[in-house]
Amino acid sequence: MKTTKRKIQAVLTIISLALVVFVAAAYSAAGKPSLSKKEVKALIASAKTKEDHLKLADFYKGEAVRWKRKRKITMRWRRCTEKTQPDGRKTSEAFGEGHCKEIARTVPRVCR
Repeated sequence: MKTTKRKIQAVLTIISLALVVFVAAAYSAAGKPSLSKKEVKALIASAKTKEDHLKLADFYKGEAVRWKRKRKITMRWRRCTEKTQPDGRKTSEAFGEGHCKEIARTVPRVCR
């Protein structure tokens, strides 16, 4: 019984670690642009091969992820500032804008 329990715990630990590594890799890959603006302009002007077009596609996919993340943070901040407290004041008036910005920053890293 103890051996089976240890095996299950070991397997779950390995799966958890693998998941953490996968999420961290996906986050770091999506967080930074793969090409500079100059490189993108040059590539748009001269793209002829399949690889060139795939580089552009990857760049714009990364941009889409970055803008979606930015939108989530902005929407979360907006919802916080628009909430009304029991005393009738908006959250940003009651606690200050710093409170709402901090809440917006707590968007889970997976969503960013």
